[in-house]
Amino acid sequence: VTGVQTCALPIFKIDLNSTKTTITDRGSSYLEGGRINLRGEMRGKNFAARKIEIASHRLNFTGKSNLEIRTKKNTSIIDSVIATVTGENIEGDMTILGSFLDIPGSRGGFRAATKTTIVVPVASKQAGTFVTSGSFKSQDARFSDFRLYETESDFEVDTSKFKLTNTALKIGDTTVAKG
Repeated sequence: VTGVQTCALPIFKIDLNSTKTTITDRGSSYLEGGRINLRGEMRGKNFAARKIEIASHRLNFTGKSNLEIRTKKNTSIIDSVIATVTGENIEGDMTILGSFLDIPGSRGGFRAATKTTIVVPVASKQAGTFVTSGSFKSQDARFSDFRLYETESDFEVDTSKFKLTNTALKIGDTTVAKG
């Protein structure tokens, strides 16, 4: 083809290692002195983190992420940013969920696998959205001082709800509630 120039989009490789990271928001603390390792690459308007590791006393997370920057049609004006984070192996303390949802009396261990999608509008005044879904198993945990024993459940959290499905409450090897 004559008169047409083509060029490959640049690829930026990112290798981030942080040994003491603290994340807080409006007086709530989510990560205190944690270690974060992230490896990924930026191709055009997309960032893919092939490996994310977070290690702290309240949260250990292994997963991956994809971030897409969307522009208004036929312009370079950023319209929105969409991030998808997949938590493949998560272990933590319920205090982190209590901090996030502002629910005191939450503590004890859990294991989970999750997928979170976050949409951040940039060119409009619309509110951002997020949806987190997945499965978890509590380890003698409490949520708002309600004892969960060994609960297994699927869940979905967004800006308006916290929904549990396929839930089984176990004490030892005995299932005492299911729903």
